[in-house]
Amino acid sequence: ESIPAAGSKLMPADIDAFLSGPIVAKTATGGKPFSEREMPAKQRVLMSRLQRGNQLVVPGMMSVVADWGPIESLRADVKSRGGDFQPSAFTMFAYCVARAAKDHPIMRTTLVGDGTLRTYDHLQLGVAVALPGDELVVAVIEDADSLGWREFADRARAKIDMARHGKDQATEATTLSITNMAGHGIRDAMAVVVPPGVITIFLGEPFTGLANVPGELRPQRCANVGITIDHRLINGVGGADVLNSIKKNVESIRELATE
Repeated sequence: ESIPAAGSKLMPADIDAFLSGPIVAKTATGGKPFSEREMPAKQRVLMSRLQRGNQLVVPGMMSVVADWGPIESLRADVKSRGGDFQPSAFTMFAYCVARAAKDHPIMRTTLVGDGTLRTYDHLQLGVAVALPGDELVVAVIEDADSLGWREFADRARAKIDMARHGKDQATEATTLSITNMAGHGIRDAMAVVVPPGVITIFLGEPFTGLANVPGELRPQRCANVGITIDHRLINGVGGADVLNSIKKNVESIRELATE
């Protein structure tokens, strides 16, 4: 069956739209007892994106341990004040990622064809959102790096709510995504980069570790923050700069949230 194209050339968005439609052909086979069900349309779209990524992306991965105490402290203060504005610790982390894009244009860049770098004026920040049945969609916070703290938190909540109702928002301009496993007991993982994205940020479950202070042994709330880069356009030092910028923002969240 042919895939219709919106323009003169078949694009990834055309494939996603085709896969989101109903399955026309069904097959059956004999043998032992079994049951079958159609793969959900959202998973078929994700599978297609992952397969395209596997063919194109040259992945590189690294991680750092961030001091998670400042975010937990700010979250506790916000909760104690009460009111309608109750951003989560993850929303604070996402803001740290968005702010890093101000100083790192590579976070807003994608590869067009084999040799053209397209840098967007602002970051279209993707957030992976899990749905029941192990389905996954992406919320997108538009122009995330241009927003102040309150506006960012409000927009993030609205976009994530849309995703939880099944609305996948990924576009060709979504160059970076965050995957959050903090609520699932996972501290480390190798995240996948899905084109046109070039960076995926992983946030692990917070834990109590040791502060990295020479000559001092004291407990510290920690979180592993990982980055997977598309090595075709980002090298190791560039990826490390992005990762360390996010780490710095995490540890300075109280100052960022008052600007």
